[in-house]
Amino acid sequence: MRTALILLAAVFAGGVVAALTYLSSANGAGAVLAGIAAGAVSAKGFHELIGS
Repeated sequence: MRTALILLAAVFAGGVVAALTYLSSANGAGAVLAGIAAGAVSAKGFHELIGS
């Protein structure tokens, strides 16, 4: 359950970053890369934030 919550929050954060990046630059490839990077970083952050 904890893993699902962390991954869901990371996907949501990555999606928000990707959408905002696309809206600001209209560059689809850059938005995808920004979303993937944000999702990976936020997954690590949520993992540490939620704890075990």
